[in-house]
Amino acid sequence: MAVCVNCNGKTKVYGPPDVWEIDAYWKTCPACDGSGVLTGYWRKCDSCGGWGEGGSWVNPEHCTDCNGRGVRISRASGQPGKRRKGRSVRIDLD
Repeated sequence: MAVCVNCNGKTKVYGPPDVWEIDAYWKTCPACDGSGVLTGYWRKCDSCGGWGEGGSWVNPEHCTDCNGRGVRISRASGQPGKRRKGRSVRIDLD
């Protein structure tokens, strides 16, 4: 297990993205469900910024790119010379 790439182990995320700070609030991290740890190769979702929801902040919908988790699977592109974007973590389970 490793520190959650979405909340950095804080168990909560602040947002949603693209709102004024006065309208922002804390919510339980959708990636780790508040545990602060993840297993596998993950990176923060670019579409929702790790919030897990898209659309307007008044009428939010689950992010279709990450299925509401706030993180996406991080895989090698298969193309030589192309680097992956974002932070990914490899975790080996016993």
